[in-house]
Amino acid sequence: STRRVDACRVLEGQESSEALVRLPALFSVCGRAQGVAARMALERALGIAAPADADQLDAGLVQLETASVYLWLLLLELQRALGRPPRLDLLAPLHRRLQRGWPQVLGEGWPRLGRREAVTDCRAPLEEVQRIAEQALFGAQIGDWLQRWHAEDATAVLDWIWQGEAPGAGVLRAVLEQGQSLWQVVCPTMPSSISEAFVEELTLALEREPAFALRPHHRGRALETGALARQAEQLSAIPAAGGVSGVVRRLLARLLELAQIVRALEGEGASPQRIVGGMGGGGVGVGWVETARGLLIHRVELVGGRVRRYQIVAPTEWNFHPQGALVRALRQLPGGGAAAVQRRATLLVLAADPCVDYRLELR
Repeated sequence: STRRVDACRVLEGQESSEALVRLPALFSVCGRAQGVAARMALERALGIAAPADADQLDAGLVQLETASVYLWLLLLELQRALGRPPRLDLLAPLHRRLQRGWPQVLGEGWPRLGRREAVTDCRAPLEEVQRIAEQALFGAQIGDWLQRWHAEDATAVLDWIWQGEAPGAGVLRAVLEQGQSLWQVVCPTMPSSISEAFVEELTLALEREPAFALRPHHRGRALETGALARQAEQLSAIPAAGGVSGVVRRLLARLLELAQIVRALEGEGASPQRIVGGMGGGGVGVGWVETARGLLIHRVELVGGRVRRYQIVAPTEWNFHPQGALVRALRQLPGGGAAAVQRRATLLVLAADPCVDYRLELR
């Protein structure tokens, strides 16, 4: 990755409130998650008490953004990689609704310290996300689709993949046609539910190791983060002999999480994982968020109310680590014609879903 991990250094020397407003503008991807993490970190550093329901409201913002990211990946980027027409007919109206809806929810000058916004005020995009997901992916009401995961075994899920008429099942089968062995490398993942102790261990390494933000690790291991890690327990029901490749497992994890998010935002269920958190005090604060792509950590040091040091560890640095799961899977790609290898490699990269542009080179 050539992403500038030191881009946040432009915040150094700024007042905390100015840095908070400016930071989301530095990132074109997952701007709401970046704002939530920054606000968490700065509130902890300043000792500002957040509202009692802060975590729940912050999680709502992040989850709506995550749902839109998943739809974009599954209905646009993945479709193009498979040589299929992208569903711009569905995504373009959703994008317009979100562009109108976010300002209504967030208000001017977002994010603001000590205040929170309720994503339930953004009804139109919520309803649009559910309609698109049910129509273009699940082929059924989300509650009915989720019932497949409550069986004692994975038969119902595998039947949906291999025999289902839903558009999402057809996409997964198209991916499997590219090879059932794509991404069979087994690598360590982050915990399915992030704890403060885990984040604290990572932020101590971030503070001490100059290269940690670029090459993060946990006790020397490059961990995979994202939907696959968060849905590990549910996915464990699908046997390795089920013919489901590692790429499809990662896509299936996003489908499962998309369904859970819609139910949670509609008030019909709660997320099984903690989505946001923060810690710190005395001028040092940490905020973390489980974004669409995985764990995002912000760490800030303040002196006299101004930013002395600002650090960010993004999920892309975990998932595209030189010793990480994606690189190992790319190295094990079977040979063949250049076009076929390029197509399979693209599917691997999309399953990791970088937050920056990328280029694949065959050598």
